[in-house]
Amino acid sequence: MLPGLGSVPALRRWFADPQRAQFCHSTDFSRERKILPDAPFTQFTADLMLSLQQEQFTALTAEQIAHNAAVLSFPAQLAAHLHQRTRYVTALQHQRTAGTHLVLSSVLLCAAECAHQHIATPLFERVIHGRDDVICQARERRRLVGYCLAVILCLAGTAAAGVLQWRSFQEQRDSLNGQRDYLSRVASAPAGERVHRLHLLQPVIAEIRREYHRRWFSSSLLPLYRDYQQQIRNTLFPLLAKQREQRLQRALAESSPQLLQAIDDYRQLFADDHRGEDIGDADSGDDIISLLDDYPVQPLTAEERRLYHAGVVAQARQKVAASDPALHLYPVLREQFLRKHATVPLATLFPADITPLFQPGNRFLSVPYTMTKAGYTAWQAQWEDADFQTQFAALMQHWPDNAQASPESIIVQINRQYDEEYIRYWQQFLSSLTPHPTGSPEALIAVLQLTEQPFSDPLMALVRGINSNTTFAAAKAETGPDLKSGQQTASLLGLSKISSKLKKAGRLQSAFSQYKKADEPAGIHINRAFSAWHALLTAEGRPSPALTSWQQSVVSLRQHWQQGMASADPQEWGYQQFMHGGEPPETGPGNSLPLSESLLRQWRQTAAQLQAGLAARYLDKQWQATVYPFWRDRLAPYYPFSHNAQGVKPDDLHAFLAPGGVMDAFMQSLPPDYHSDPLYAALSQPETQTEQLRQLFYADDRTALNMRISLRPVALTPQLSGIRLAQGNDTLIYQHGPAVWQDFYWPPAADAEPLTADYFRHGKPVYSASYPGEWGLLRWLLTAQSQGRAASPESVITENGYMFRFRSRINGRPVSSPAALFADYRLPPSLLSRGNPAENPQNPADR
Repeated sequence: MLPGLGSVPALRRWFADPQRAQFCHSTDFSRERKILPDAPFTQFTADLMLSLQQEQFTALTAEQIAHNAAVLSFPAQLAAHLHQRTRYVTALQHQRTAGTHLVLSSVLLCAAECAHQHIATPLFERVIHGRDDVICQARERRRLVGYCLAVILCLAGTAAAGVLQWRSFQEQRDSLNGQRDYLSRVASAPAGERVHRLHLLQPVIAEIRREYHRRWFSSSLLPLYRDYQQQIRNTLFPLLAKQREQRLQRALAESSPQLLQAIDDYRQLFADDHRGEDIGDADSGDDIISLLDDYPVQPLTAEERRLYHAGVVAQARQKVAASDPALHLYPVLREQFLRKHATVPLATLFPADITPLFQPGNRFLSVPYTMTKAGYTAWQAQWEDADFQTQFAALMQHWPDNAQASPESIIVQINRQYDEEYIRYWQQFLSSLTPHPTGSPEALIAVLQLTEQPFSDPLMALVRGINSNTTFAAAKAETGPDLKSGQQTASLLGLSKISSKLKKAGRLQSAFSQYKKADEPAGIHINRAFSAWHALLTAEGRPSPALTSWQQSVVSLRQHWQQGMASADPQEWGYQQFMHGGEPPETGPGNSLPLSESLLRQWRQTAAQLQAGLAARYLDKQWQATVYPFWRDRLAPYYPFSHNAQGVKPDDLHAFLAPGGVMDAFMQSLPPDYHSDPLYAALSQPETQTEQLRQLFYADDRTALNMRISLRPVALTPQLSGIRLAQGNDTLIYQHGPAVWQDFYWPPAADAEPLTADYFRHGKPVYSASYPGEWGLLRWLLTAQSQGRAASPESVITENGYMFRFRSRINGRPVSSPAALFADYRLPPSLLSRGNPAENPQNPADR
């Protein structure tokens, strides 16, 4: 409690009793909420306030600022609290002593709590007059610092946003200046480069257009886009005018049916309201077509109007007026009709996808609307449309003096041209269909299975799609409005101009009606052209007997291949089928439809090619299992096929070369026409070389090896008197003089002595050489060097400085270089290998 508070008489008098004080501290107000008298309580409050003020002001000290603040703030706290209690007490209606005690107890408690400095100072810190800096300096400082920080942050954010905006503006200005410079250079560039340069600028313009659709053009970008559009106009208009004038002149020179259309296209370009999407065509390049999206619509300038060549147009009109109207009207009407309808995806014209089986041409992936049944029906219906009749009448103004052809005949000719183009288009589509290639038996079986799917058969989808778009029923004749009565009424009223127009309209309507009543209904020519396709389906839409027979043939072909591929060795099955001419069975008569016949024929040819491939792989496997291992292990590492001291066993050589031997048995297993088959190209050289080896090692018959080597001496070193060559019973003696042929036989007898060569001088041997083994004679012969002409080759052997020249024959035929034949003889490890077509494995010492 504050100093002096306990000396207040009223407080000391009321709370001196301990029991009364304990009662007053109670918070149970429910029992004592009764009426107190207003006057005594008010008097008590005034006395209490006066006493408190006097006591507190006397307790002020000059040097204790914090103490003084608490003292001076307390009376204000007590006054506010007593004011609330006064309002509470005045609301009571009856006087009770206990209620008075309750109110005074609350006053005492409030005063005691508010006397604490940590409550009095924050709540009543402005009691000291003009001394706020003493009491609230820290709080004001914190508040001021917060305000300053907030202001600084706001200013910093504003400055940062301004800097970013300024940099963005600078970048945009630099980009804009660069683009304007680029456009200015485009204007001064050669005419051939302007289109390409404008095309390169399109990504930037596309971004500008996106900005335009997202919001609105900013003031800096809008002039750039307008400048870009104007550059497109200035660049493209002369090019388009030149292109269309050239096309008009070309059509005029060729008397083309497109002449009237060329006139309309040329005149359309010189209309003030022409648009970019209306003046683009296939003759323009991709760059030009892409720029037409930004082509501006504006009136023609005087410079652009000067490009109009009226003389060519007049000459073209004269030629059109002198020609057949139907020839020129059909291209114009078709072009106008196509502009109203988009192309149709090819997949929507067939009940199922045909691409798993067929690959159509690229130009048929999207079909013009006029080439569909819906388009054909709409084309026929337009003849009854009043707007179209008016348009047709306007086109007929090009032939005002042509009385040779009636309007109905012109309409018939136009529709006949349409029918011919319709037929030609679908025939070209069918001709462009290319079956997908099948490079493996599994792919062939998968393709054949496609035709057995009930709802996704590509061939049935093709048949039904062609029938759907080429079958037309006869159109019923309809009556149009009667214009004769209107013509008579106009004549009676004196309206001659209206009467003449009604008369012309009546003639056209009569022409349309007569066309509808023609003997040949619309689409009859198309029905006749595709009658073969229509015969593939019955009236109920089911496959015809011919188509069913074709499907059975496909099923038989598929089953034939599935059984073969499921056998123990599919390659052997393919080999047997290929060698014995086993063709897949055919079921029923052939189909009369060229496409299905060619498709089945192609599948059969593919099957034959796959059988040839299986046979080649089977033979290659046999080659790798029999011929090549025999050659690699028994012949190639030994002499004469390699420089090895050990020679090939004659029995192994005979087993390889003899008729019915290893090589001959394999060659007999090849197909008859394997020479022209590229699959067996690796056998060409080995076959020739093998036959040459047979001619060497078989002199008479080929039951056993019997080589006859005939030698005739030509010259000997002058210092020598003679030479003797002997092997068993075969001997050759030469002494500088006439020489005769001497025969040697190989292989020698088992007990024959080895080959020896003795050189003599004056009857005495000066040098002897021996060649042991079965291959001794061939080793001596193959060491000789060939000389002389090819017709009479000579061989020279030099031993120990002595030279012996002779001529040789093998089996009665001169052989120029038998050593090269053995050195070059090689067999490929695989017939189908392309990386290393031939190998000749030798001993490691020879490599």
